[in-house]
Amino acid sequence: MLKIVNSYFFQKYKNRLLLKYKYNRNFVKGLTILLLSMLIVYACNPNKEKWLNKKWHSLVGHYNIYFNGEQKLNDAIEVLNKGHVNDFNNILAIFPYGNDAAAKGVLNILDEAMKKFSVTIQLHKVGSYTDEAWFAIAKTHFFKRDYYACQEAMQYMISKYPLEYKNLSTAWIAKSYMGLGKPMEAEAVIGLVLSSKNIDKKDITEVYLTAADINIKLEKYKSAIENLDKVFAEGSLNKDQKIRYRFILGQLYSLANDNINAIYNFNKVISLVPSYEFAFNANINITRLYNINDKKAVNMVRKSLKKMAKDDKNTDYLGQIYYELGKLELSQKNYQPAIISFKKSIQNSTTAANQKAKSCYELAKLYFDLKEYKFAKAYYDTTASTFDKNEKNYPIIIGTKNVLNDLINNLTVYETEDSLQMLSKLSKKDLSRKVEEWILADNKKKEQEIKAARNQKIIENSIAANQNQTANNTNAPVAFDNSANGSQWYFYNTNLSNSGANEFFNSRKWGNRLNEDYWRLSQKEKPSKPNSEKDSTEEGENIKSKDTAKEKNKDEVASNKDSDKQADIFGDKNKDAWVKNIPYSNQAIENSNLNMLEALHNIGTIYYSKIKNYKEAITYFNILQSKFPNSEYEPETWYYLHKSHIENKESKNAGKYKDDLINNYPNNTYALLLRGKPINTASTDANKEVVVLYDSVFNAFKLGNYQTVFDLKAQVDKKYPGNLLRPKFELINALAIGKTSKIEEYKLALLSVSKEFPKTDVALKADEILAILNKARETTIVQKKDSILAEYNMDANDKYYYVFAVKDAKENYTEFVEKLYSYNEAYASQDNLKVNALMGNEGYQYILIREFPNQKKAEDYYKGIVANNVITSKLKVNQPYLDFVISITNYKNVMRDKQMDKYYNFYKKLQEKH
Repeated sequence: MLKIVNSYFFQKYKNRLLLKYKYNRNFVKGLTILLLSMLIVYACNPNKEKWLNKKWHSLVGHYNIYFNGEQKLNDAIEVLNKGHVNDFNNILAIFPYGNDAAAKGVLNILDEAMKKFSVTIQLHKVGSYTDEAWFAIAKTHFFKRDYYACQEAMQYMISKYPLEYKNLSTAWIAKSYMGLGKPMEAEAVIGLVLSSKNIDKKDITEVYLTAADINIKLEKYKSAIENLDKVFAEGSLNKDQKIRYRFILGQLYSLANDNINAIYNFNKVISLVPSYEFAFNANINITRLYNINDKKAVNMVRKSLKKMAKDDKNTDYLGQIYYELGKLELSQKNYQPAIISFKKSIQNSTTAANQKAKSCYELAKLYFDLKEYKFAKAYYDTTASTFDKNEKNYPIIIGTKNVLNDLINNLTVYETEDSLQMLSKLSKKDLSRKVEEWILADNKKKEQEIKAARNQKIIENSIAANQNQTANNTNAPVAFDNSANGSQWYFYNTNLSNSGANEFFNSRKWGNRLNEDYWRLSQKEKPSKPNSEKDSTEEGENIKSKDTAKEKNKDEVASNKDSDKQADIFGDKNKDAWVKNIPYSNQAIENSNLNMLEALHNIGTIYYSKIKNYKEAITYFNILQSKFPNSEYEPETWYYLHKSHIENKESKNAGKYKDDLINNYPNNTYALLLRGKPINTASTDANKEVVVLYDSVFNAFKLGNYQTVFDLKAQVDKKYPGNLLRPKFELINALAIGKTSKIEEYKLALLSVSKEFPKTDVALKADEILAILNKARETTIVQKKDSILAEYNMDANDKYYYVFAVKDAKENYTEFVEKLYSYNEAYASQDNLKVNALMGNEGYQYILIREFPNQKKAEDYYKGIVANNVITSKLKVNQPYLDFVISITNYKNVMRDKQMDKYYNFYKKLQEKH
């Protein structure tokens, strides 16, 4: 090892050095440089933790390598921020980090940054920037979207630097859980930080912003507001961050119906002089916060929106402005102005991707409410093809669209067959006159189309010529070059041809469309996975029924001997082509009647069951009954007429149809239903089969065979409509949807059960489940002076177990299990509970009943056990025992730490508190 200072060296050469100094001052300079060089070499050792080493490596590590890596990381974050697309229709993202595609775009920059941080650690290990380099590496993993690697690196930071990085690293672990789509885990992690009283001021911004982001994802808006307020009060934000978070606060207060604070925060955004996008949307949000009952306020907002629409700066935002104007008119029940505004919004929605879909959706709902179902269908079709499939309303849109498609298709069949039959009753002379009118009208229409197309072509050629002139700065070409060297035909003129092609393929004209056939069709949709197995089943049945109908019609048409004659009525091919579908023969009329009967039945059923338009249901069932008395659908028609009149509070008419049904068809399923007679009797084989099918459906549900549930339920609906067990079939079907589909579809199915069978057991059950689903997810942390109560986090939305424990190995636990199974079948058959006997710790044997979807459900079960005296009367336990409900999270901790007695004491104190 090299020695820097050696006293012997100086003693020996003291005189010589002094002499050298006298005669050569340059020697001093050389010696100084030599000594400094030796000091530098000594300080460069990356492993010695001496003061000089640390200072040297801190200086060089920071400004030579770490600084460059930090700049790379900041550059990547800036690129992500700039590339982030703000969706002002929803609450803005707390962290504008873009999407997966944006992350891939900065991978190279992030890789370079990570190399810099790694070199800092390798060459300057003892420097003061080693910990920051490790932390920067962890963040780089996050921005590369490698969330698991980020979590591992942050865990290392917590273990290596607990004092400096524990809270901050924990916050980034929570952010990683959010990146993985696990907000509940993220909430649990950030809760550990928020419960800490020692959050450094420098960490406050990151910690509370992360908490707010999690709150928003879990729709806990009140908590999000509190956390954002904390950031503004104690954190550190730059101007862009203040603009973003003030805007988010305004959105959150709007959702909380706190208009005063919402307006305050939106005005704060405007006062910070933001980008025009933020300023415009802040103003738009302010215009939404009016009292719909205050006519003066409504007029002021209307004037403000119309003024904004005339401002040239808002050209790109016209779709949004007219949308808000439409919503305003809708709130005032000014339906025609609302329709006009929404249509203008659709026409001007050229830049915002989702605005057109939103406007179409509003128009679709409005036309539906106005009972203009054909218009509603058209706009639902457009909405379905343009709406974001991840939006929670998308399943509802698809469901309504399918219902309307079914309705309009059947209406078209009925109207077509009815019109054709009316034409068949005309004389040849009258029919000929009508055909001539149709041909004349069609010729005029074709002439107008040709003329319009010609005019459009001239306009397009002119536009193309002008564009070409601007681009080339030359004289504009004309459609026909009549010069000697010119080309007389359009497609021989290269300039015109090229400019026309550019115009045709311009995305501004046609939009961003795929290169595929039939792209113009408004009803064309890309094939996608069905939203639920039920949808796919129904779709399959519809296709199957249509194919069967086609086969039937094909056979019937083949057997129609008069079909060839009927096609030659006038002896003029052109005129005969217009009347080829008119039914003249007996067989053709019979086929037409069958189509009409089926269509009328379907229309009435759709109006009654799916659209709940009882007035229209009555209209079409009456048409069916008048046109086709004594048909196979007569009992069902009378039943629905009776129910529809009840819904319309027309008891006199309702009673008439009830009497007709019972008197004429006393043993029919619908008559039995109205008489209140049970269907599960031996009176008919059909009733027996319904009961058997219900048992099959119930068993399939218990075994988790949900597709079988859907298939059997569809079979019952088709074969035994209106059976007495239908409410139970519908409830089990809804529960199966809950197991296989999104929560919104589950809610929709439960709501349908509740509305269709009010004040019944199944409706009460559906309402109970809906109440649980709609309840906000809130975590209740029990706080008391007793230290025991602070140890367990009772998350009301976690899954729960019921535990019964006894310290006696001689008890017959097999018998306990059997009796509890019997109790569950009698009192909790819908919950699909499992009962297990287990050997516990602390000397207990216990029975575990699992699992309940939430705390309330488990508590209700516990109350039932107590109320029915199950432990002492049914199980005949006459010694001390423990029983309680416990979340899965707490259960794991209690079993691991042998704390059953401790948790039992906690649970009893918790019950005393409530």
